[in-house]
Amino acid sequence: MTNTILSDYPRSVTSDGRVVSLRTLNTFCHNSATIINRLGTRGDSKSYYRDQYALNAGIPEAEQVVFDSDTSATVSKRILHFIFSNHQLQPEARILDVGCGRGLLLREFARHSETYRIVGIEPNQTAMLLLQDDFELSKLELYKDLSDYGLEDNLDLILLTNVIEHVEDPKPFLEQVVQLLKPGALLFVGAPNFENNPLDLLIADHLTRFTPRTISVLFSSVGLTIVASVTTETNVAMWWLLRKSTRPIESKVQLSQLDDAHIAREYAIAEANQNWLDICLETTARAINDAKRRGIPIILYGTGSLWPGMVALDYSLETDIDYIVDDNQSYWNTQRWGHTIQRPFATYIHIELQSLSVICSNPCYSTRIAGNVRRFSRGSSVIAGACAPLAPIEASEKHRERDINYRI
Repeated sequence: MTNTILSDYPRSVTSDGRVVSLRTLNTFCHNSATIINRLGTRGDSKSYYRDQYALNAGIPEAEQVVFDSDTSATVSKRILHFIFSNHQLQPEARILDVGCGRGLLLREFARHSETYRIVGIEPNQTAMLLLQDDFELSKLELYKDLSDYGLEDNLDLILLTNVIEHVEDPKPFLEQVVQLLKPGALLFVGAPNFENNPLDLLIADHLTRFTPRTISVLFSSVGLTIVASVTTETNVAMWWLLRKSTRPIESKVQLSQLDDAHIAREYAIAEANQNWLDICLETTARAINDAKRRGIPIILYGTGSLWPGMVALDYSLETDIDYIVDDNQSYWNTQRWGHTIQRPFATYIHIELQSLSVICSNPCYSTRIAGNVRRFSRGSSVIAGACAPLAPIEASEKHRERDINYRI
């Protein structure tokens, strides 16, 4: 058995939040234990990212935020802190950001030191114009494709932030990237953790969906060892800091294999996430229809993939919701799905009757968001959407998994 079909969606969502007429076929590969989107943007990814990817270009200051229990910070600042907590770069370090987008992360490095030599790879035409006009990135060396840069091993740090899941064939891509590292240099990889991220099954331009175990196996297969990592049960993002392995090639091959028990567990995760998503779509649609029938205001909390996925799959219409709110203040007063995104408190304070809050993000964020709904709401609140916990794979096995050291 080589693969099992999990879902086949006639329309889907892009990672920048747009509903598109792209068929998404999610399959579980029993060889690699990864979830592979066999359609979506596959076969057309270069032209897609060059011409169609939006990058939130109309919202210059918009950036994702990491929320902890008491504090929040932009993703770029947190990544910078993670890297420097584990490694100090030389004053004239050469840093390459592959898929640098609008340059948000490179801007943080440029602010940290004027002597860093920063390089960006970005195929998107709109992003290229923004990068060329950014005065903080005036020293940026910019290329459209990784192959344009050349294959010199002269880099001290390479950044792959939310890139590997978009690549049509991750292993040869990583092998090409590793060739550019100096001896002792580091590679940062940031990717969504599918274990916490069932809504990723709706995303057309995510072509491989990784868990901490399967991505660590990929790293081993291309000769990388893990210096440090961050994976949590309350966040989708996982971060890895890696360097070239000194292990003999036979050891690398051995470490890149998964046994039957591990493959079975990865399949259980995939199946549980797919079941959760199927139920979530149906129950949320029923809650929205019931609220509409009763004249109850519907508040979409967050800008995750659930809502555009419901629209793509005809569970709901864009006009069904009344408000969109988000905790990320850089999104406030910007437009999304025909509404102006508002500050949560400012919306809830005006609604004194019962309202329906639809949590649009993944279930790992639902506890914090549901707490905010209860704190802000003046009337009674019904909560639907991504608020049901994921079904446990198996309690004892999940407990053991948390104790596994991925530094192979």
